[in-house]
Amino acid sequence: MDANKVRHALFNFSQSTSESLLKLFNGKKSSEELLQQLYIIKSIKIGLSYLNKENKSNFWDELFKGEVKHSSIYLSLENENHEKTGVLVQYGKYEFIQKEWIQKNLQPNICNIGFPYGQRGGLMFGEINFSDFRDIFCSAGLIHPRIDPKKGVQMTLSNFFKRVKKIDKNPWDLDHYEAGSHSCQEFVAAALKVIQVDYSSDQDKDDNLKEEDIPSAIRSELEKHKKQE
Repeated sequence: MDANKVRHALFNFSQSTSESLLKLFNGKKSSEELLQQLYIIKSIKIGLSYLNKENKSNFWDELFKGEVKHSSIYLSLENENHEKTGVLVQYGKYEFIQKEWIQKNLQPNICNIGFPYGQRGGLMFGEINFSDFRDIFCSAGLIHPRIDPKKGVQMTLSNFFKRVKKIDKNPWDLDHYEAGSHSCQEFVAAALKVIQVDYSSDQDKDDNLKEEDIPSAIRSELEKHKKQE
């Protein structure tokens, strides 16, 4: 596929997403507070989105619609004081196509957006509500595997990132991004290895999302977590 076409689509997606994040994250918890707070992960949602979330009828959308999806996760969290929050986590090189724009317009104004693996990081996280996550990151569909509601998964976000980082020999940074083998989809699959879930292909996804439309890396990992009837 023509690299310039891919770059053009990624640029448009990054621009629209970054502008939306600027509005969403303003005034929320700091990244350090989110990282160090001990939480119980109550649920995980996997969002799949087309690179252009508006899906306008033009050449670029027709080219990429149904072909290239961005994958991210949404963690529903609760601390020992029963305070609840939700955190978006995603990995991608697209954020760095506009790195200067993000550094200038996004990071100085928002305390809770972070690239936790340094200057060359590609992993972004931030606190937003679920409806915003769904509107922005789930244009292609949503997967919602189940976590045991009685137990949940207890850990800090910092520990979660460390455990996901150990899943793959390559770090989740800009330099090691590979569209076909180490991308947002592989990151979601790695997160599923850290957070034990039950999955039913008949129940745990949007009705309009076909099983074959789920990216192969995520689908393969979900197969390992199929609920035993």
